Amino acid sequence: MASQTAFPMMKLTRTPILAESNEPRAQLQDQPSSPPLDTQLEEPHNSTHLTKDQYRCRIFEHAGILCNKTLFPGHEFEGLAGFLSRAKSAAPTSSRSSSTLPPPGQDFAIAYEWDGTKQTPEIKWITRPLPPLPAHRDSPSGTILFLTGHQTADWILEIGSFYHIDPEFFRRHLDFLQSSNRSSVTQASQMPSFRKNILNFFVPSVGKHDKSSSRDLSIERSRASDDMRLYLKSLRDRDTDLWPCGTPFVRTFALHSLEEFSIQQAATITLCEGDSRSNWVCLVWLDSGHNLLRGRKGPWMGEDGGQSIAFDPVSLYKPYVSLRKHWSDSVAYPGTLPQSLGTLPYAYGKTIKPSTARNDPFYALNELFTFATTSELHFLNSIEDKITMNTQVSLHKTKDPMKNHADLSYLSRIVGEHVENLSSMLSFVESRVYSRWPRDSGNHAESAAIWLQNDIQYVLNKATALQSKCDREMDIIMTQSALEEARLSVSQNRRVLKLTILASLFAPLAFTTSLFGMNFVEPSAEKGSWLVIVIAIPLVILAITIVTWDQLYIQTLASRISQKFHSTPHTKRNYGI
Repeated sequence: MASQTAFPMMKLTRTPILAESNEPRAQLQDQPSSPPLDTQLEEPHNSTHLTKDQYRCRIFEHAGILCNKTLFPGHEFEGLAGFLSRAKSAAPTSSRSSSTLPPPGQDFAIAYEWDGTKQTPEIKWITRPLPPLPAHRDSPSGTILFLTGHQTADWILEIGSFYHIDPEFFRRHLDFLQSSNRSSVTQASQMPSFRKNILNFFVPSVGKHDKSSSRDLSIERSRASDDMRLYLKSLRDRDTDLWPCGTPFVRTFALHSLEEFSIQQAATITLCEGDSRSNWVCLVWLDSGHNLLRGRKGPWMGEDGGQSIAFDPVSLYKPYVSLRKHWSDSVAYPGTLPQSLGTLPYAYGKTIKPSTARNDPFYALNELFTFATTSELHFLNSIEDKITMNTQVSLHKTKDPMKNHADLSYLSRIVGEHVENLSSMLSFVESRVYSRWPRDSGNHAESAAIWLQNDIQYVLNKATALQSKCDREMDIIMTQSALEEARLSVSQNRRVLKLTILASLFAPLAFTTSLFGMNFVEPSAEKGSWLVIVIAIPLVILAITIVTWDQLYIQTLASRISQKFHSTPHTKRNYGI
């Protein structure tokens, strides 16, 4: 018998956030184009839920508010409002609870429910068309609801209106809809105090091409950058033919070498609580999905459409995991291109204690944060290999040292992006003690949080050290280039010196012979030859003295440059906490 419950349900309490209003609720739909300001800030009554139309109408209204009316202008919600305008009605059907995977392409939401009575969470597949939503759930439970890949406007409105999700959650995950300019991102979302209930971070995946290109790396990176701009433009346009529901997408692409690359996909989380704080639902939206080869072609696919690429697996750690059949109750990842992040929603909860996860949503998310941290570490290890390779090449004489400098500059820039991402995750974990999220009374959840914080700090330290190493190696390359130029200059000066010595011998003689070749009274034959020698010798001595003085000056200058280079300090690497 199929389950008639589509979502893990809970009873929600509505509390005003900004202002109260005595105007009737019907006025919201009667005047959607120009509602009064207090209606815009009004919260629904505790006894009612926002419908899909009301939820969408509120977002439309807020998106149209200008900064001359309030300190909460809605310009940052224009992209989300435009996307939600594409919503269509769908006939409700029932969902099902199953231990088998639905046909590929149908499932786009997976729920893990912990009620404290089972050793493993109950997994529910939520398929399209959209299922009916009961009003509440009486039994206490904790649930993580995974959304994967591209989501339709109807589905966003369905979940947002039922769980009363802050639209900021959807806006942050869909921030690319607003503008291609990163300056459009709201300043508030970057502050730690505004991340206490909504966190957006990125998870990297490292891949390899079996068929490497023979082109220049800088040319390939420039081409990949152009392809990525077209890809993101298609993502903003949201062509339904290229982006069916559940299609994964990518935020950034980096080409480490001609054979290796990395992508970043976003993960956004938020928490919804029930009346008793014993009912909670944590919403997790991942960019990953079934098949990364679907949708518009990205720069990671290569010339053969992605047939020769493979992603490196990301391995988590659990004591004695190799002695257990941990895969026996798991569902296989349905995609044709295996990716660890894509497998995560289908095999979640293997390292989580159910009785603790039931009471502590932050602990229930521990495996997600651990996976993201491990993925970052795998990415940094890959970058470290590339930096070491560039360092070894730079120690030898190369024809184009500035090529290594450009490569290190590229690697330093992408590592800097990951430093910012790890800092955001660490700030969220550190501030858990100040959040209002439900917490388990035992020590297991707190111990897991401390270990997670230490792991993130370790990876952050390594990322910072790698970025510093890139900068240091770039300085060394610049110093080596300057020294090499000085050496070339010295070598050229030596060649000039040889010519100068020859010229210093012939120039006085030529001057003397020219002098005596002038039309004036010639001396007697006995005195003429001696007079030429007497005049030529002092001139030759003077020329040699000048040449010797210049040579000593050049050698002194080269010695000073060499001593300055060899005295450059080299720091040791330390990732400890």
